[in-house]
Amino acid sequence: MIYYIIRKLWVPFFFGSSVLAVVYTGNEKTRLIGLFLLVFSLSLLLCAEYLFKHLKDYPERAKALKYLPIVCAFILSLSATFFSSVLNHEKNKTSYATSLVLWTGAGITIFLSYIKVKKENIKDYIIKNKKETAAILILTLFASLFRFYLLGKIPAILNGDEGWTGMAALKMLPAAENIYNNPFSSFEGFGRLQLNIFEFFIRLFGRNAFALRLFPAISGVLAIPATYILAKYILGRKAALISAFLLAVSHTHIHFSRTSAVAYIHSSWLAPLELYLFLSGLMERSRNKLVIAGIILGIHFLFYFEAWIIAGFLAIFLLITFIINRKHILGNLTNLIYFTATVIIIILPYIAWSFNNPADFSARWVKEGSFQSGWMDHELNITGKPMFLILWGRVSGVFLSIFALPSRDFYWAPVPVLHYITAALFLTGLAVSLLKIRDIKHLFLNGWFWSGILSIGIFAIPPSADSYRLLMILPAMVILAGLGWKKIAQLLGDATAGGHTGYLNWTAVLLITALILNMKTYFIDFARSCRYLSGDITGRGPSLIGEYLRKEYPFDQAYFLGNDDYRYGISPALNYLSGEVPVENIPGLFQNTDKRGSLVFIIIPSRQNELITLKQYAPGGKVTRISDCGELAFIGYKTELD
Repeated sequence: MIYYIIRKLWVPFFFGSSVLAVVYTGNEKTRLIGLFLLVFSLSLLLCAEYLFKHLKDYPERAKALKYLPIVCAFILSLSATFFSSVLNHEKNKTSYATSLVLWTGAGITIFLSYIKVKKENIKDYIIKNKKETAAILILTLFASLFRFYLLGKIPAILNGDEGWTGMAALKMLPAAENIYNNPFSSFEGFGRLQLNIFEFFIRLFGRNAFALRLFPAISGVLAIPATYILAKYILGRKAALISAFLLAVSHTHIHFSRTSAVAYIHSSWLAPLELYLFLSGLMERSRNKLVIAGIILGIHFLFYFEAWIIAGFLAIFLLITFIINRKHILGNLTNLIYFTATVIIIILPYIAWSFNNPADFSARWVKEGSFQSGWMDHELNITGKPMFLILWGRVSGVFLSIFALPSRDFYWAPVPVLHYITAALFLTGLAVSLLKIRDIKHLFLNGWFWSGILSIGIFAIPPSADSYRLLMILPAMVILAGLGWKKIAQLLGDATAGGHTGYLNWTAVLLITALILNMKTYFIDFARSCRYLSGDITGRGPSLIGEYLRKEYPFDQAYFLGNDDYRYGISPALNYLSGEVPVENIPGLFQNTDKRGSLVFIIIPSRQNELITLKQYAPGGKVTRISDCGELAFIGYKTELD
């Protein structure tokens, strides 16, 4: 076995070191490193035949090298950390590129060494379970319709945080060099890996809303099969299909699959996938699955903060499991060590960056952490309540946001995260699961769900953000809803004369009702209304102005006739959509300009009387009046001035 693993690893090691040798030898500053890598790659080539023959002839010696792959992966990750962090002060993009190659090599080393995927097994599974495969494929395609339909036009407005994401991806916001170029950095919590994917789609499709929303939409679609896989392992096939369907039609999940304002949508597929692999690997004592779980969890760290919550939950879960049913832990010690080592290898460069840049790493927490931001001290002073009562209010508020309180930040829908049908099933399933909490699967499901509730309630503000932060455990909610359906269907099937037919009819009515309610909430009540950023002209206006400037380009100069509260630069959405065209603010009365050529003037409603002055100064221009929600949003005036 080890013999074949080493043979598989030899190719990427040899080829990778050869490529890096060529890259570094061509740079005078790194030529010495390049020559070292060249000698190393040639040594691999010269020694390969002898090494392979020796290991094949003496298999007992090959067994002594069983830890070699994980050691090699650690060395590669350590090297990636060195190039990305230790050489960080040199601002050498070659070092960053090398670190990414080395880090990828570490992941490939682990994958090739410990993960065994046979095409025959996959083919046999699909043939054996063709109905199930077809059902989940159809459901995934069904979900994709809701997430890709008019993606660039619904929501009609690109909010400021979406614009920020686009500008951060394109490296056009004020930030330190190590944030923009270090592949293991994070910017306000957004991992550079995630931002690079955004950048790829923007470069491919242009600076528009569709390109900026495509990655979240893809993540939203991937969440359906990922949730199904975990739900099937915990609840069984039928309840898993119900869970996946409820997620597919969830108005909350649909909306946040169609906006790049927040990053939690990616957790809705990463978390179920890594948790399924971890739980099934633990139950089946499968090193293969636990190592894959470690790789995915490690990559999750490079996306957003939810991975820290997942890691904390897993640590507590293992401790509780050891207390109540230690056979699952004692029989998996070696496998759990491999899981932990895999996670460490994947996140090592990220951890090093975090230690080297603590202010950048904690920037989001300083703004939105209950304790780091000073919010808790402020609440203690103005309310006089003890801390535990304040935290109880936060945790209960987060829980109520699931089924009682309306959604707020970045959505403002008049209904909670879960619509009424799903909410009723969720509460039923939660009660059933709590009664079965000594079962390891239900302990795991409850731990995941409550870790999210407690993390948001205790450590995060503002309360208005609770609804979108719950995205990280939305798959857990629909799995619990699937459990609620399973319990009710079981009771209904036993109680009706029709048995099987009775609960099928009830299920069909239930799911169709859930579909209608969720579609009405999102595509009619929300998409066709002005509820999104309602009442905030500076929230909706910049997106409309950005679209206008993008369509009117090319021109030589744009002027923004605004005021202190409404001006160019107030929203990154304007900068992103306009393509960074030259725009100058004119806060006072317009008199003249020294610019000549094609000029564009943006006039906010409170200054629309100055259009007369502009026409007198530069006559013959084109006037465009843009209205939004029945009110004037701005006036555009494009003219030629000799």
